[in-house]
Amino acid sequence: MPRHVSKRTRMSLFGTWKYISACSKKFSEDLAPIGLLDFRICTTAGIIREYLPSTTSDRKIDFCFCIDTAKDATYASKAIALRQSLPGSSLNHSNKVALQSRLLPVSIETKRASIDFECAILQISVWQAAHWKMLRYVLAQTWPTSQSGLSQQDYVNKALAELGALPGILIQGHQWYYVASSPDLKNDEGNNTARTSLWLQKPIGSTDNALGIHQIAAFLEFLRRWSLETYWP
Repeated sequence: MPRHVSKRTRMSLFGTWKYISACSKKFSEDLAPIGLLDFRICTTAGIIREYLPSTTSDRKIDFCFCIDTAKDATYASKAIALRQSLPGSSLNHSNKVALQSRLLPVSIETKRASIDFECAILQISVWQAAHWKMLRYVLAQTWPTSQSGLSQQDYVNKALAELGALPGILIQGHQWYYVASSPDLKNDEGNNTARTSLWLQKPIGSTDNALGIHQIAAFLEFLRRWSLETYWP
């Protein structure tokens, strides 16, 4: 069941989305084909069951960066073929049909200033843990057996280590914070593990002053470049 979003909260989400879009109006310039990178409101997007972390219930976030693979002619046909072998025929870990052909490199969760911040942390931590689980699955599916010179597990771990971290943003009222998660590739005994760690939380800026707005805009530009140069392709 999709979570209920009040009219006031939905208006707040649209206001935040408009602000983000204004800060990042150059998304389609310089680094990518037109329309490759965009934002989406995803308050009703749940997590595909196969990617849901064990002993954890479904969680949702408010916004995400989206990479529309259909906009890049070099990879569009490969993405379509890959989708057929993935749970939910989706290139990402969400069960929202409208997002199936898109990659979701950056997660954004918003809360009003009066809302408990721990809830936002839980939501984005579960969402990103599912993202890492999806990446492991996709990498295992695309393991080049005859070329990599690595076992499947080593190939997956190497690719995850090269990616390093998944960025996210937590917004509470006017305050914006950076969070990130990273994969724990080995446990204390040196064995492979699928755990992830969430790193909290570095202030980005605030929308109640000019300096803070410029700081947020600069950080969004950094995430834009990371999405297009590191996460994609």
